Amino acid sequence: MKRLMLGNILLKMDKSYFVVGLNYGDEGKGSIVDFLTWKFNADTVVRFNGGSQAAHNVVEGQREHCFSQFGSGTFIDGTRTYLSSFMYVDPISLMVEGEVLQQKGVSDAHQRLFIDKGCAIITPFQKYVGRMRELTQGNSSCGMGVGETVRDSVVLGDGQLRIGDLKDRRTLEDKLDFLRRVKLDQAEQLLDLSQNSELVREYLEKMSREVIVEDISKEYREFASRV
Repeated sequence: MKRLMLGNILLKMDKSYFVVGLNYGDEGKGSIVDFLTWKFNADTVVRFNGGSQAAHNVVEGQREHCFSQFGSGTFIDGTRTYLSSFMYVDPISLMVEGEVLQQKGVSDAHQRLFIDKGCAIITPFQKYVGRMRELTQGNSSCGMGVGETVRDSVVLGDGQLRIGDLKDRRTLEDKLDFLRRVKLDQAEQLLDLSQNSELVREYLEKMSREVIVEDISKEYREFASRV
């Protein structure tokens, strides 16, 4: 009998087990998902919503990892991760997390990762503008670009980059260039509101380099080849 673990929810083919966080995080969801994956021999951990800002800490013997985008059962051999279409994915951070897991003895994390083609991608442009927006409003956030990408997914519609777009280089680079121009325009407006903050200006300068689209495209295509 196959079983699925949905981030906070453990699903069996005939039953569902819910582990729901009703606070502001830090309820121990990561360790609970890890335990239930082991207890029920779940073959797939499904993260059904959220983004790369997650911090699901798991301690297993001498190993410890704060799972961000991989499922919290990844320490268990053979357990797969599936990211549903409601996830907001940061491919560059995912590759880094995979490399960290490899150093901790998980050599095949990327091979066990499956991502719905409808997942919205958090680009560096959205990270920069999200941080700029928070700075101009005097707020603070995790700076991971999740909120900015959620907003763009609604406002930009098909202009938002999604996992399925990584299969075609032209589509990938066209959408990256579109997002860069949109976010650059927003960044210039935010610079005026920030009274020329040095940090905001630094983000704007990074986004102004046209070569950045080519650089990001290369990293995303490398990511797509691994997953």
